[in-house]
Amino acid sequence: MKDYAANMNLKANEAAKTVDEMEKKILDLKGLFDAEQFEKSKAEEAREEAENALKDKEQLLREIQEKREALKRQLDLSKQAAQKEIALRRERDAAIRKLESEQKRLEKEIIITGKTLAGLDSLKRNLDEHLEELNAREGEEGLNSVDVEGLAGELKGLSVEEQMKHLDARINKESKVLLNIMQIEEIKKDTDPEVIKTGELMIKDKDNWHNRFCRLAGRQFKYFAQKDDDKAEGTVDLSLRCEAIRQKAQKEGKTKVWPLKVTVNAVDESGKKIESKLFLRASSKAERHSWFAAFSCITTRVNYLADVEKEGEKPDTRIVEFVSTGEGAPIHELSVDYRKISESGCNALRKGILYHDTIRTLSLQNAQIGDGGMEHLVTALDKVTDMRILRVPGNGLTSAGAAKLFTALCAQNTSLREIDVSNNKIDGEGVAGILNLLTANPNITSINLSGNLLGDVGVAHVAAALGKSQVAVSSLDLDHNKIGNAGAAAIAELISNNNLITSIHLVGNEIGDEGAGKLAEAISGAKSLESVDLSHNEIGVKGVGGFKKCLVENGGLNSLVLSGNERLVGSE
Repeated sequence: MKDYAANMNLKANEAAKTVDEMEKKILDLKGLFDAEQFEKSKAEEAREEAENALKDKEQLLREIQEKREALKRQLDLSKQAAQKEIALRRERDAAIRKLESEQKRLEKEIIITGKTLAGLDSLKRNLDEHLEELNAREGEEGLNSVDVEGLAGELKGLSVEEQMKHLDARINKESKVLLNIMQIEEIKKDTDPEVIKTGELMIKDKDNWHNRFCRLAGRQFKYFAQKDDDKAEGTVDLSLRCEAIRQKAQKEGKTKVWPLKVTVNAVDESGKKIESKLFLRASSKAERHSWFAAFSCITTRVNYLADVEKEGEKPDTRIVEFVSTGEGAPIHELSVDYRKISESGCNALRKGILYHDTIRTLSLQNAQIGDGGMEHLVTALDKVTDMRILRVPGNGLTSAGAAKLFTALCAQNTSLREIDVSNNKIDGEGVAGILNLLTANPNITSINLSGNLLGDVGVAHVAAALGKSQVAVSSLDLDHNKIGNAGAAAIAELISNNNLITSIHLVGNEIGDEGAGKLAEAISGAKSLESVDLSHNEIGVKGVGGFKKCLVENGGLNSLVLSGNERLVGSE
């Protein structure tokens, strides 16, 4: 019985143990189930988050697509606007070229018309005088004037004053149009800068020189450490008041270098002037001059337009074109005639002449530059080496201005062939230094000193200079210079000792019978003389008698004009 009870207890214990194990397994399974449910819940949450993120991405993609489409539409509109702007610029450029061409045509037309009117007026006076003499000799009352209206072309029927007003109005109209064009060109240069010059130069920092690649475009000079660099080491704004100056060549060891200094004058916020300097060096004189010309064609234009705007004047388009043309287009001739040129204009011309060293003909007729303007010009003319023709009539030059001009043309130039300083205010002392001019320029063939105040003293200087220098002058114009008998005697001595002069003009002087007699004697033996004009002097019957011998003995004399001598007409 005890064994049975013990056995039952043992089984009961085993059953209890089994139950405990089962309960433990159930608890373990429940833990696993709970963990699985938790993981499933987390997975569900992750799935929902992923779905939400996907929806957000899809929304973002839709927004990006919409922006892309909007940008594409904007790009298309920008392309259309750019194409319109390009077309507009092309039309504007074509209009500029057309107006520039028309301006040149009008300038030529104005010059030709002005010369034609002057020639017609002179022709009319001469014909009137000859008709008066003819009528006086024939004792008839007849025609005493010549009608030349029909020769004036489009100005037919207008007086000379009306013609000049008409031409001046056209010039003013064209000036306004061209000023607007120049402003358009300035804007265009700022927005679309043209590369003017590139190359390597030595540039100095505080202490040392460095080789740099340089680029001059629009109104900016930039230099780079390397040619292919995108970022510039330094930039100089040439839209400010600048000036390029060539300095004397220097030697470094056995190598010669060619310095160039660019100064920039600016104003800070307080109004204080600030001057900065850029020091450059080129490897050759030609390269230095090339950069000097490139800098100067920008800075001179900028400075000139700023000056005329400050002075309230209109810019002269001929000066603007001259100073804006770089070294690549050499200029051999410049004509700025029949328009007043201010001192700022003369200063701009000075700068232009300095870098246009190819200029051979300079014409500034009736430009009213005066001695002040000549002060600027002579500082460039004294560096010119191949000037061949210089015309500065009608500019109000006094003896001081003329003396400086003659001195400048002696400095380096040896090629002068023609000089015209007529219709100024040069007296006898103003031509005292003309011998140096003739000695330095032995190829001069024409000298026009008419319409000045030379008198007998000045003519004596001119005659002595021509006699000593033996230059090949063939034409000598001394009209309207208050020359008397003493001056005529000096000219007579020159003629006697010179076999090169072919034409002499002494119109409108004060030569009487005594001077006429000496001239007649000299002309008789001057076989080179072809033309002599002594009209409008004070020659009488006695003085004219000697010229009969000239006509007999000098077979080469084709023209001898004695009209307008009142004493001669009165005696007849």
